[in-house]
Amino acid sequence: MFLLRRLSFALSLMIAAIFSQLPEYAQQYRQRLGGALDELNSLIGTFDAEIAAQNLTRQEALQRLSDNADILAKQRGQAMSETIARAARLADQQSEMANAGNFGRIAAMSHNFDPGVAKNAYASFEPALPLTFEGVTAALIGFFGGGAALRILGWPISRRLGKKSTLSA
Repeated sequence: MFLLRRLSFALSLMIAAIFSQLPEYAQQYRQRLGGALDELNSLIGTFDAEIAAQNLTRQEALQRLSDNADILAKQRGQAMSETIARAARLADQQSEMANAGNFGRIAAMSHNFDPGVAKNAYASFEPALPLTFEGVTAALIGFFGGGAALRILGWPISRRLGKKSTLSA
């Protein structure tokens, strides 16, 4: 019984440490999101400058590329359409994260989750000591929530161990 309590406490601390990193990951994701959006907007700006030189609107240029018999032109049009759509999604998420409160940033990150940004944020993620209200609260949620989950999961085992000790007494 004593060993289960110690194990449960240790696992609760580990869960708390993991949960405490959620706000830091959201912050690093937000930084990557800004970088990705800057790069996409640069590509779109170059495209817009090219089509402005031809006196075309963006929609006219995309339609022209889509209707073109040349496969390379069609692929360029499709790629640019996807780039424009992704930039719009990322801009919406960036705005949502900027306007969200403490825990709202984590929810906003998961709402319009971009796999490319998330992968890059995870690849360079560096854990941080949670000194913000958000980080400490996330750690406490992880500690108490993880501890409660472990107690519920361990209840059948501790109950069985408790019966054996009363039978042998």
